[in-house]
Amino acid sequence: MFVGYNLLLAEDSINNIKDQSIDLWRNKLKQKEFRKKLKEFINPNNHIDAKELQNEWFEEIDADIFISHSHKDKQEAEKLAAWLYDKFGIIAFIDSCVWGYADELLKEIDYNYCRINNSDTYSYELRNQSTSHVHMMLAAALTQMIDKTECTFFLNTPNALPYKEQLIDNKTYSPWLYHEIRTTKSIRRNPPKRLLTVKKGYEQKYSVSERNQLIVEYDADISHLIKIDDDILQKWEWKNKDYCYTGISTLNILYNLTLGSETQYGTIFIK
Repeated sequence: MFVGYNLLLAEDSINNIKDQSIDLWRNKLKQKEFRKKLKEFINPNNHIDAKELQNEWFEEIDADIFISHSHKDKQEAEKLAAWLYDKFGIIAFIDSCVWGYADELLKEIDYNYCRINNSDTYSYELRNQSTSHVHMMLAAALTQMIDKTECTFFLNTPNALPYKEQLIDNKTYSPWLYHEIRTTKSIRRNPPKRLLTVKKGYEQKYSVSERNQLIVEYDADISHLIKIDDDILQKWEWKNKDYCYTGISTLNILYNLTLGSETQYGTIFIK
């Protein structure tokens, strides 16, 4: 990852995205329609091959932007991804749109390994183990995708960071958002190669009941993410019309708008 953004969108700002645009973006993601059965990942020792299982269920794909979002904002995230592809040819990654839901894999493992005497009752201890395995695979896959993509857009909404007037620090109830935000804070900064080339004599270095409901609050420190909004997105779109970039190179313009032409990595040149 090179840059992380804290994106605050006005309500209904991207609702004019057509279903056709969403379909075009989805087709680019190459979502799997069918996955191998669990039994196909059993090795000669009668153990599940974690590497093969993760590669099948949480496959690493080519994408430019990782969209971190609350599962309640999935439709908004899809519209944002479609807008990015429609306007710039940029491919955004949304985990549930590519991998589906990890609970589907967990349910299959539990059915085969966690039932007590093949009944409809499940072992609490065995289910804890199976959940740990699947969630660890998912967490590792999410980290890999954040590292692989060039940018992360954190879709900042009340669903992601529930607003409480008495709280000073941001909080999230989602362990997965907590993981993704923490990852963007600690992961290596990897400037894209195209910004490390020499052009025109210049060296560019860019380098249940409510009472009993389980709610866990995680500190969601997003101070390291650069705040952007609808205004920045519109400027990005307008300026790109002058340069006629397409695909990942259009991010150069966004970097220029948000980082400035002079950064800690050197000068960003827009031809």
